[in-house]
Amino acid sequence: MEAIQFEIVNTGLDKQVSYSGNKQQRENSLKKLILNSEHITDLFTTKKELQGIRFDELELLRDLRELTESEPKRFEKIKDPTIFRREIRSNILPRYLTKDFIDFTQKKLITELLNSQQVKKDQDALLTAMVFLQSHTEIGIPCEENPLWEIVFNLSLKDGIRFVDTLTAVNEGLDTLKLEDPSALSQEPFVLQYTREICEWPIFWKKLVSTSNIQPYEKVISAILRGEIVIQLHFDDVIHLPVYLHEIYSDVHKDTSGNDFIPMTDEERAVVAQRLLECIFTAMRKDVDTLIPAIKKSISNVKIKKSDLASELHQIENEIKNSDKEELLRHPIILTTLIAKISIKKYWENKQDYFFFFTIFKNPVESQHYYEFSQILLKLRKYGNIDHLLHAALELNSEIFWGYWGLGVYYLKRNDLGKSEINLNTALKIAQHLEIATPGIYRRELFLIKEDIRRLNVKKVKKEAKSHEQITLF
Repeated sequence: MEAIQFEIVNTGLDKQVSYSGNKQQRENSLKKLILNSEHITDLFTTKKELQGIRFDELELLRDLRELTESEPKRFEKIKDPTIFRREIRSNILPRYLTKDFIDFTQKKLITELLNSQQVKKDQDALLTAMVFLQSHTEIGIPCEENPLWEIVFNLSLKDGIRFVDTLTAVNEGLDTLKLEDPSALSQEPFVLQYTREICEWPIFWKKLVSTSNIQPYEKVISAILRGEIVIQLHFDDVIHLPVYLHEIYSDVHKDTSGNDFIPMTDEERAVVAQRLLECIFTAMRKDVDTLIPAIKKSISNVKIKKSDLASELHQIENEIKNSDKEELLRHPIILTTLIAKISIKKYWENKQDYFFFFTIFKNPVESQHYYEFSQILLKLRKYGNIDHLLHAALELNSEIFWGYWGLGVYYLKRNDLGKSEINLNTALKIAQHLEIATPGIYRRELFLIKEDIRRLNVKKVKKEAKSHEQITLF
């Protein structure tokens, strides 16, 4: 078979060189094409003129959601990410690739090409982009297969999500995000670092024993602290705990080296230990309606082989079933379970706590983080504590829309359209005022709240249609 003949123009030497394209040369050409394509992305990100080559990012987000929600089974069947993304592009891109957009892109590329004569790498990438553009307009390569439109599509989506936060990190993974400092996401929040240290102090346990008589439960408590018995408890069962933990350390200062420190004298430690216990009691009282059912359910599910431990735990289970709320708030097993939860690492390593850890615990006094965690719970279809979680967000800040928006979405999922409408309209009103005061800051959120209201209205119309009898025409 004859080698493929093609010609390369070397502008640097200002002459043409013809040669046979053997396998090695074709591989080198492919590598160069890939490098040029990657550099197109860099140029479209860094060059101010090229940053305007974008599809409307919020319209794109809306179209994506409508497409995947309209045919969920179709997209759930696609397991290969590459095929999934190609299918998405093939359905969405045609309406964005208008003649005006293509002409606009061509004009921007030519202008930048004329300005990049001194940088060979930039020039090669821009020439490659022009080839991709011509392959769409002249050869007619399908838009979902065109690397140029794939680049613009991906960058437009990235611009739609205007912030990279830890919610995105835990959902998409560190490798996808390419964060400058991924280790920051694996560092424990200082509230957990401090609390773990305090729970190791003898003075803390002396105060705990004086508060509640643990002697009748020594075996079970010891087994809990050693991890032999796991009474499952999620952090969102005590949603107020991070706020109160945060308050404990609000007056902890940093030394000259920049390291946080906890008081070291016995008197100072006694004060901090007492404050921690009071914080735990306050959080338990605030969340008693979710905490107690969770503890009861978990204890009933514990399986123990040792007969003495099983007997003691069975006795505790009966006590908890027959005690009132006030007695339960001082029960040693509930206290110990909660202390173990916040002081022993493996007690927060399950998936639900992992998400809580990377959202709310990073800054417990920011209401937005409660909204973020509520959306994770919705995705996990764990609806139990979501309204409790979002009311806590409103306690922190009722002047911003996160809590109302989250409740609106939650009630929409639960088909409580009346409550959904009240909360979404409240969120919209607040977001509109914020957008007027600080233009552009909440543009994305304002758009998405309107989209949720649109979805609510669609549900209302469908519900109204079902409530009326169909008219039969003869």
